[in-house]
Amino acid sequence: MVRAEPEQLTQPQTGSASGACKRVGRPKDVCQLMRISRTTLWRLAKDPLFPQPFRLGKCRATLFDLDAVDQYLDRCKNRS
Repeated sequence: MVRAEPEQLTQPQTGSASGACKRVGRPKDVCQLMRISRTTLWRLAKDPLFPQPFRLGKCRATLFDLDAVDQYLDRCKNRS
């Protein structure tokens, strides 16, 4: 599976002394990365092995950890 590079947001990781940033993306970005539809993304999100979405603060923005999505894709690739 070829990965496209979506536009990426970064969020500081909590509890990180180095101030490293975590790659996060909107559902649209994850769909582009995985080359799947939004319906398929939400179907995958029901799987406990798939990285779960989270909300940033009190806003309504739903985000995914793109590093965790990359790890999920690598695990799937290695399973095949």
